[in-house]
This record gives sequence, structure tokens and C-alpha cells, in this order.
Amino acid sequence: ATLLGGTLYFMSPAQEADPVLPDSVLAVERDELPKKDTPEPRDYAVEGGERTELRAESLAASATAGAIDPAVEPIYTVTGIVLGADGRRIASVPIQANGKDSTVASDATGRFSLDVSSARGQVECAKSAGDWVTVRPGTYNQEESVEALVIVAASIDLAGVVVDEWGAVKEGVDLILDLPSDFDSRFDTSQAKSIRRDWRTTTDAEGRFLLEDVPAIAGATLEATRDAGESVSIHAPMESRQDLRLEFPSTPIPDEFRLGGRVFYPDGTGAGGAYVAMGYETIIADEDGRFALDLRATGSAREVQAAAVGFQPSRLELDEEDEGGKDSWPTPLEIRLKTPSVSIKGTLVDVEGVPQPDARVWIHDATDFGVLGTFPLMAEGIAAGFADPADAGRSRGRLAAAEEPVNASSATGAYAPTSMLPFVTTDKNGKFTIEGLLDRNYVLNVIGPNLSFGMQSKPVAGGERDLVLERPEGVVYPEVRGQIVTRYGQPLPGVNLTPWIAALSKDQRVRGGTSSITRFFYAQAAKTDAEGRFTLQSVPKRYVEFWIAGDGVTPLSKSVDDIDDPLNFVIEMAARIEVSVEITDPASGIDRVTAQGFYDEPMDLVRIYADGSSNDSSIAVENGRTGVFALTTDAATLTLMRGEEAVDVIQLEGYTDQVQKVVY
Repeated sequence: ATLLGGTLYFMSPAQEADPVLPDSVLAVERDELPKKDTPEPRDYAVEGGERTELRAESLAASATAGAIDPAVEPIYTVTGIVLGADGRRIASVPIQANGKDSTVASDATGRFSLDVSSARGQVECAKSAGDWVTVRPGTYNQEESVEALVIVAASIDLAGVVVDEWGAVKEGVDLILDLPSDFDSRFDTSQAKSIRRDWRTTTDAEGRFLLEDVPAIAGATLEATRDAGESVSIHAPMESRQDLRLEFPSTPIPDEFRLGGRVFYPDGTGAGGAYVAMGYETIIADEDGRFALDLRATGSAREVQAAAVGFQPSRLELDEEDEGGKDSWPTPLEIRLKTPSVSIKGTLVDVEGVPQPDARVWIHDATDFGVLGTFPLMAEGIAAGFADPADAGRSRGRLAAAEEPVNASSATGAYAPTSMLPFVTTDKNGKFTIEGLLDRNYVLNVIGPNLSFGMQSKPVAGGERDLVLERPEGVVYPEVRGQIVTRYGQPLPGVNLTPWIAALSKDQRVRGGTSSITRFFYAQAAKTDAEGRFTLQSVPKRYVEFWIAGDGVTPLSKSVDDIDDPLNFVIEMAARIEVSVEITDPASGIDRVTAQGFYDEPMDLVRIYADGSSNDSSIAVENGRTGVFALTTDAATLTLMRGEEAVDVIQLEGYTDQVQKVVY
């Protein structure tokens, strides 16, 4: 639950007059490489596969363009502040709400006040702003008092070419413009009303790329990553450039650690694009099926396996008497794919035989294949031809370059099937087909649209063609009503409660550390009224969790198992406090901050954004600052740390509605 951060933070019920929050605005990551909390928001819609773990598509997708007509639409006022990427207030920036034409310029203090026709939505730098680009859009909600925060930077265009170590152009290479690791520490203002964003593109057939209208930010990086995990990065320029060149370095595997081979189809041709896994290492074969494994990354593995679209995995394993190491394997190593994958075809109906559309069906006990960087892969997902998780190749390169042990975590919604989490959706007739299966039995999970019901099948043989799954009765609460209150019983209005269910939860060892991955499906949120009360319809009685977040509280997770009375589900929460720390003496060596409760128990420190949150056991001090982070009123003290040494303990003030600024 902690990993979820505030992934479900701003999912509030749709209101007829308001833009509907998208299904994909939510995610959180903790300890992602190369630095803690590497969020992956986007400002465009979900593409095929798990192209991204977080999409922040416009909150105003349903709004119409044009000036406000008071005779037709109600008028609301949005106030906020515009900051530059260095944390300073910026004047004369045109600000626009929900993609409409009406704009207002920020004043000399960076503040703005804008009339809008929607009670909630998004504000950002106007498209006509010219020299400015939005780094983080702000959000607003008329039911909440917190002002919107818009972060902007000078707009530049970056273009160039990506080549390999021989100078050959590379097509299909992913590029990302990353914000600097100390970006959050630059701001003394809460970012709870701003949306995270990054900028991506892919090289064309000539190895060229173009990133238009991206921010010029000191310390940002431009990184290119190949599928196999190799990456190269440069410091992003502060002005437009058309002649950038990123060159992958030559990194040959030493002969003593290189295990080369080839994967073949049954007809003897090379299996181009096949996956090869050994221990902690997973690579993708070239167009002829050739590959080279680095035994330094495989651990003590004694098995090599290969898989490809349409085929079940094939394996080679050392005999017990073999000592292991390169000399124990045949040279070159040859793996032949032999058995085509199979499928399960079925229909989902209710007890009266009525087809059930739009339900998601996935494998409860999918077959582990290997890990690609920090992400697990499933044999069924590879055989079905689903895309790999976003940034899997990138994380592989980061693992190889890491100098310290890595503990990577990622939790987000499952927006599209991947090689890590294959799933299908029943059609209008309740029918579904699950491809890429092995010759074995499977247990299937089913979740209804909006989590309206859930079930699990008995074992089903791969290859079954006429499976009928019957939606059970009596496995849901028809209605769950309750109240969210403070520890003192005071109602908490405007808090969102989102049901979610884990579709994948996996902890595994990876090269140089560990990884924890969660993917979930979620339902429409309920929002508490003025008395803190909420109502949810059709809630499964098992497996469901509730993510509770909103203005003035630090996110909390509860389980459906905590419900004693579905018509009186009372949830207590501690209030949120926000804190920032500034270290005035660099010689002190203070490099991070931890928090403790009243009984000296460790507390999570949370960065909250409009599209989610990230939490960890400490916050880094970078350039003498932490930026703003959140705690609950259960926190009593901060400890200033120099490495593993406690330098000083600072008493917190308790509840305040202003940021508590600690200057040391």
C-alpha cells in the first residue's frame, strides 16, 4: 500500500458539468533508477502496450474551446502562482485553463486569477506563450482551497541523431528529457496542485529525433536507450540545438564472461527478436536470432531459456555434475524453439447465462520467464506478442551502471496488457481469447468493469476452446457507506476513496539489488461530502483495497477486510502537515532527513503531487534544501542525518496549515 503512494490521489467522481478525470492520470514510483522517485507522467494518451506507467492526459479533454459566455456557462475563479524551474516567481506568463483561448498574464509577483467555466480542471502556460513552456501544469477544484501551482521554463527545440559505436544510425531508440534529481528541492511551495511531466520521442529510420517545445532546465539530461538496455546520456542544452549527436559507447563483453549463441525456429531459421533469459539477465536476440549473454549479470544460474511470439519457451540446463561457468556450456549455444503456444477461448456469463462484457481476464499463475532490468517478464506475455513494460530496457542499463545496491519499486495502474502482465477484455458478447499459453493448467482471474464483481476460475487446461465462466452471486457488497474522520472524530470533506485490486504484485531479486512491482485495476472514486460521508456501489468482498487521499490528508490505504459493517464503514485519518528543510552550513555534511513518531517509530516522508505521490523513509538534502514534503500529525520529530549519523533532532510544531520551514 505504501508503494501506491498517491497513485489514486485525484480520482474523484465524475460530475456532469465538469471535465472527467482521465483513467490514466495516476502512478507512483519509489527508488526507481537512477534516483529515488523517478516519476513517469506524460501529457498524451496511452499508446500500445505499457508505453508508460503514468499518463497525465489533459483534464479538460471534454471542454470546448472558446471564450466564456456568462449567459450559458457558470463562472468560477482560479487563483494560483507561476514559478520558474529555479523556484522563482515569474511575471507576464500567459496562463490558460483547460485548453481554452482565454488567457491571463501572471502579475509582477507571479500570481494570477483566471475566470473559468469548469469547477475543476487544469491550468498551464498558454499554447501562444511563445518563449515559455509548461514544466508542471497546475490543477484546481472549486471545492478545495489550495491554489494551483504552474511551473514554467524557457521553451527550446532539440534535434539530432543517435548512432552506435560504429557510427551507424539507430532506428527506434527511445529518448527522454529527464528533470534533474534536485528539481523538487528547488521549491519552497507545495506541489500538491501540480502535475508531473516528462518529454519523450523515438528515432526514425535515419536515426534522427526531434523534441519540440521542451523546457530549458539547468541540470536536465537527455538520454537514449536501446531495447537491450544500453543507454547514453548528455547534459540537455539550455538553448535550441539541431545538431545533437548521441553515440552508444562500445561495451564489448570480455571473452571470459561472454556466452554467445543463437535461437532457431523449428524450421531452422533464426528467431529474430527472441527473448533469452539466464538468471538476472534477459536480452533480445538480433534479427538473425543471435545473442550474447554477460555471465557477470546472470548470477549462479544453470539454465538458459528462450521464447518468442507464438512459441512456448525452450530451455537448456546444465547437468548436476557440471561446475557451471562458461566452459560448462556448448559453444556456440543453440536453442531451438519447438512447440507453438496455445490459447484459451471462453465466454463470461452471469447465473442466468447473460453475457458479461468489458470484464478483464488475466492469468493468476503466469509462468515466470526472467527479468528485464527491474521488471519481471511472463512467458505467456512474450508468446502473445505484448509490448514490454515501459522503461524496462532503460532500467536494465541503469542496473548495469549502478555502483550501489538498488531497491527499485514501481506501482501503477494496469492500462494496457504487457509482457509482464498479459490480460484481455471480454467483448460485447462476453467472449475472450487468451493467447500465448503453455501446455499446462491455468487459474484465471476476472474483474468486472469498475470492479463491479470479481471471481477466480478453477484450473483450466491451456488449449481449452469452449470455456464458460459464470459470474457468481453474493460475492459483493451491493453498497458500502461510511465516513472518513480525523482521530478526534471530525469529518473530513472532499477526500477521495478509490477501490483498487492488485493484478500483479511481485518481489524479486535483480542484478545488484531487488525490485518490487505492483500493477492494479481500479474503480471510480467516491468523494466525501461536507460530513465526511461517502457511498460506493457494488464492492467485491475480497481482495479489494481502498486508496484514500485528498486535500489536507496524507494518503492512506485500507482493505475491504477492515469492513465490519458495510453500511457504517468509519475510517480515521491523521491530518497532513507540510515541511521543508534548509541547511545553511554546507560544512555540516547533512545529506538527508528522516521523521519519527511520538514513540520514535520511523515515519514515511511523502512528496505529494496532483497526479500522485512518492514516499520513502528519508528525503535527500540537495544543494542545502529538501523542498516541501508531507507528514501526518502522527510525526513528532525530524532527524538531520550525515550518512548514517544523526546530527540533530528537530521538534515539529504539530498541525499547521502553512509549510513548516526548518532552517538549520
